[in-house]
Amino acid sequence: DGVRGAQTRVAQGSSGARRFFVPFQVSLSLVLVVVAALLGSTVVHLRTDDSGYRTKDVYFYNTDLNRIPQKGAALLPLYRRMIARMNSMPGIISASVAEVPPLFDMGDGGRFVAADAGPKAQAVGTFANAVGTGFFETVGTPFVTGRDLRNDETDADSCILNQAAAARFFPKQNAMGQMLRQVPNEFGDPGQTQHVCQVVGIVKDSKYFTLVQEKAPIVYLPISARTGPRLSSLFLVMHARSEAAAEAAQRRVIDEVASTAPLSDTVRFTDVYNDSIARQQLLSALSGF
Repeated sequence: DGVRGAQTRVAQGSSGARRFFVPFQVSLSLVLVVVAALLGSTVVHLRTDDSGYRTKDVYFYNTDLNRIPQKGAALLPLYRRMIARMNSMPGIISASVAEVPPLFDMGDGGRFVAADAGPKAQAVGTFANAVGTGFFETVGTPFVTGRDLRNDETDADSCILNQAAAARFFPKQNAMGQMLRQVPNEFGDPGQTQHVCQVVGIVKDSKYFTLVQEKAPIVYLPISARTGPRLSSLFLVMHARSEAAAEAAQRRVIDEVASTAPLSDTVRFTDVYNDSIARQQLLSALSGF
């Protein structure tokens, strides 16, 4: 009888444990299913949401012109020659240059304010990027109005805004033709001076650092002497018919214009795009598994 009683108690204990763990396992499984579904839908949304760019057949190449004799502003004619030369090659649809390519999770900001906002107006920290002529055509960001930057010094005091920046700095008026003042950063180079540029174009909104980030105000400035130290390592941006054509073009222009510069690999925009949401994709896969 004592043995049977002990067995009965063990059986009752096992039954109680099952009554606890089975619902717990079901609940945990449901939670994981919901999390996996949410993460999966997030990845799908990020992939289908309009980033503001063309990714297919777009390539980036990071120059390294530190070893050539030209320095500072003397590099500007070289970059212009590179762009013109690449645009003449049969395998290149369009080419440009940029301080920072899209979705590289890197970049600079600036402090800007409408030039006619008055002395009490506070400058607003805003993403900024220096680009060459043809940049928007190359990465597939359409113009809403206005024109592109020119490939010469006549546009040194021009700038282009995306829609979000136009709405931020000129909420009650047409931003085209307005003057925007760039204010030196509070903790930046003490030699910085204020710079005023005229808005010559407005482009569609796009992501800046990553796909996860919301579309933010961006001010596009022309590549110039104010681009500073990064002039020696700008990115060539190419929309090419093939990766081989992009690779051949960048190697040819580097050899022709800066033969002593070291070579590096061409980066596919599709890889940058996928890397931008790699964390979300991994979490989605792990949760699904």
